[in-house]
Amino acid sequence: MLHNFWEFYKLHERKINVGLAIFGVVTFFISYFFPYNTKPKLVFYINHKTNIIELSKPVPNLNVLYKNNPINTLQLIRVRVKNDGSKDIEESSFASNVEFGLLFPNSEIASAYLVNDDGNTYLKNNVVFTIQEPSKLLLNKLILENDKFYEFEVLLIRKSPKIEQIQTFGKITGQDIISVNYVPYISMKDSILKDIDPLEDMQTPTVFLPMIIILIVLFTRTKIIDFIKTIKNNT
Repeated sequence: MLHNFWEFYKLHERKINVGLAIFGVVTFFISYFFPYNTKPKLVFYINHKTNIIELSKPVPNLNVLYKNNPINTLQLIRVRVKNDGSKDIEESSFASNVEFGLLFPNSEIASAYLVNDDGNTYLKNNVVFTIQEPSKLLLNKLILENDKFYEFEVLLIRKSPKIEQIQTFGKITGQDIISVNYVPYISMKDSILKDIDPLEDMQTPTVFLPMIIILIVLFTRTKIIDFIKTIKNNT
């Protein structure tokens, strides 16, 4: 059987190689332009945390007040809202009867403001923040195309410097859970604290398994042929 395969390959080597190359190109374009899994994936990334004020214990003759109330911890958090899915999020993608936003447990939201609109005029003009309750921040339901994002900062008055799990609420068609991901804290640009580089997107290239296998075969076919010859000679 191996001998017959070897003879067939030698007879049609060029046609086989051309066919494999064409199949790889076709597979690539089909996978790229017609992805099998087209779903939105809205994710909140917590990019940065800074304790502006942190008093772990009382200090004599020192009182820090906010709205005439003493505070121990004033914290700045930067949040990126990004569509990591392969499908655009429309305003109609959000459940109309369910609010959308973030909940910061054991905190009071002092302010929230946009710091990065990804160069998108639509987002710059339409992102709105509403502090509905002391710890509840509402976001308006906007169009967010795949791989697009915006970033905002939230100034929090916290009872403790410890970060508690930030919670999401809302519902998007085709997405079961809106998650919160904590990425390594880095320096930020446009922050009220310092001017630094923003978080760079960490993008994982799409893997087209059939095409990769074909390319491996094409570029290693000489070694494969030598290996088959060795097996043939030994048998």
